[in-house]
Amino acid sequence: MGKQAKHDDFLPVYPDPVQVTAAIEHIQRFPRIVDPHDVESLKTQLARASRGEAFVIQGGDCAERFSDATRYHVRAKIGSLIQTSYIISQLSHRVVIPIGRIAGQYAKPRSHAYEEREGLTLPSYRGDAVNSQVFTTQGRTPDPQRLIQAVESAQTAYRYVRELESENFLSLDQAHNWNSSAYQTPEYKEFSALVRTSEFTSLSDRIYVSHEALLPFFEQALTDSSRWNTGAHMLWIGERTRHTGSTQMRYAASVKNPIGVKLGPATTADDVRNIVDQLNPEGHAGRLTFIPRMGASRIEESLPPLFAAIRDDGRPVSWMLDPMHGNTRTIRGHKIRFMADILAEINKFFDICEESAAIPGGLHIEFSGYNVTEIADSQENAGWDHIVDEPLVDPRLNPRQLLHVAFTAGQALARQH
Repeated sequence: MGKQAKHDDFLPVYPDPVQVTAAIEHIQRFPRIVDPHDVESLKTQLARASRGEAFVIQGGDCAERFSDATRYHVRAKIGSLIQTSYIISQLSHRVVIPIGRIAGQYAKPRSHAYEEREGLTLPSYRGDAVNSQVFTTQGRTPDPQRLIQAVESAQTAYRYVRELESENFLSLDQAHNWNSSAYQTPEYKEFSALVRTSEFTSLSDRIYVSHEALLPFFEQALTDSSRWNTGAHMLWIGERTRHTGSTQMRYAASVKNPIGVKLGPATTADDVRNIVDQLNPEGHAGRLTFIPRMGASRIEESLPPLFAAIRDDGRPVSWMLDPMHGNTRTIRGHKIRFMADILAEINKFFDICEESAAIPGGLHIEFSGYNVTEIADSQENAGWDHIVDEPLVDPRLNPRQLLHVAFTAGQALARQH
């Protein structure tokens, strides 16, 4: 375990600033990845979610790798995203808006600035846009050429997303081609039965893409003269960088894209009011989404005062639960999440929304399109620590677990009055 990071430690320190400038100038000459008209379309959809007319599923890998920008990987992840969207839509009779953590999720904040192994201390891995996961001095040194690779990889991944849209992959006719990694599990059989009896079929024909705006100097290079970030439809600011003086928040205030903000359990009513003042002072619907990530043990205490503060403020926001990050534990040096905690927080979120007369607008989740075993079903399962995989950064749901989450969320949303 390394030294705890400070606010200003979330920006990488490059050995040669001249190379950073050259990389940024190169990125500014790239063609845009997304169209501002589509960004505006997403804002309209998010406004619907804030009124309870739609529901958002935002998800994908915790940290994308450049090597993930392949047709096979993108298809698996988008298939899982659409599968989840379909289940929730079918059970709740709501329009579901799919937003991928894809085509740009290449930078990560880390709680510890440094990592130590066998007496050697090196900078922590901060995502492929910054450095390498390989534990060597060269690999862990921030490299500005990786910023260029990040844009190239995002362009490639999004091109595959658009191909899937044009190939009719998002239609119900393709349901059993979306992702069959969980085939023969009870969860997949339940999904198949739902498809056979499908009545409400309001599937999106668009996939929006998003990533965390951790590197403002990089995001600025993707921003056009009309203040649209054309590297993603939606951006979010993490719990670690959401304080009003951060460079990330100042950048987010300068662009027109819809912005999400993660809220941990220590968030106060003043915090959310200040965030609204900074990011959405005029109260435009669809501009701002709050993403509580508080943990199953703390959400009941921490979330209701924030609902009350926003209700009293009157400016519209969407509420999208992240049931992943607040339920991350470190046990015997192993970073782990348990399905029991994730499902408990989902159910509590919907219960709190109903009790507080708040509108549940979506889920923000981390998952893999493959059969990884990074999340254990329960801590009570004997030997869980011997069967889980080591995650690249944070543990992700596998396709079977994701189906379980989808059914839980869909059933909870259907109960909302």
